[in-house]
Amino acid sequence: MLRSFAAFLAFLILALSPVVRADEIKLKSGEVIKDCKVKSRRKTKWVLILLDGSRRTIKVSEIVEHIQKPTIGDAFAERIKKAGKKNKEALLQIGREAMKAGAKREGIKALRLVVKLERDHAEAHELMGDQKCQDGRWRNGRALEKYLAKEKEKELKAKGWKKIKGEWVDPVTAANMKAGLVKYKGRWYSKEHVANLQAGKIWHYGTWYEASEKGLLDDGKVKYKGKWMTIKEANRARKTNLDPWRLVGEHFIVTGVQSYEKLLTCLQHVEDVWAPLVEIFGSAPATAKESDKIVITVYKDIKAYTTAHGATGNGDNRCALLSSSS
Repeated sequence: MLRSFAAFLAFLILALSPVVRADEIKLKSGEVIKDCKVKSRRKTKWVLILLDGSRRTIKVSEIVEHIQKPTIGDAFAERIKKAGKKNKEALLQIGREAMKAGAKREGIKALRLVVKLERDHAEAHELMGDQKCQDGRWRNGRALEKYLAKEKEKELKAKGWKKIKGEWVDPVTAANMKAGLVKYKGRWYSKEHVANLQAGKIWHYGTWYEASEKGLLDDGKVKYKGKWMTIKEANRARKTNLDPWRLVGEHFIVTGVQSYEKLLTCLQHVEDVWAPLVEIFGSAPATAKESDKIVITVYKDIKAYTTAHGATGNGDNRCALLSSSS
């Protein structure tokens, strides 16, 4: 008698409760798609609604078994319905649990009702993945991406960046691109310069050498008036200001009749300060062409300096003194 009554009671509870059903689909590949619903059925394919609210299309020929089971998504949907649109705390709790369980569609539905009651409800927004922006508004997805892109654009414009061919580039890059230069192995060159490098030629402080001459350069020799000699021999050969060394760097040209070693040290020093100068002043001219580089002339003494540039009229040679004593 008691068993019969218990069975009748169980049947009554099931009959009075909403029958929440979902689908479980087994595929030939061995994959089991759980907690989904069949949105539409066609001869060759089915469209499914997954637990998180996204859609998926499967081929009918891939289906091995289709089983209907209760779904947590529909259970949460029923709880939202019972809570009503005004019960903020109940809806927030449903949203928390649904998002944790992976029922994103129902979780967002509950949380949206919460923010409808309290527009700036931080927890509800954060559970939905919203981000509070500087203008005080909450955004998500494409709206957030669009807003952040505009803010980034404002920031880059303020720094002097420019948009070229759909991409934002810094002022230095913009200047080099405008000058028709190309980047090769991290540095900017003219197209002709890059063509020579790709052809195997060697650029050595202002002079092009053939690949076969690399060994002589590695031995510390230089070419002077078409002849290879040691640096010491070349230093002795350059005696007057009419025949100075001319060393070409990335941004500077250093010229003078001082020894090759001293002029090379000078060139290396000024090239080292280029990056800090650009960082301080925020821009830099394109200098891949020799005509655009900054020329520094080094003289042996004050007399050579004043001979080349002349005194100031009142005999003041402080500029020459400071230049020569550095």
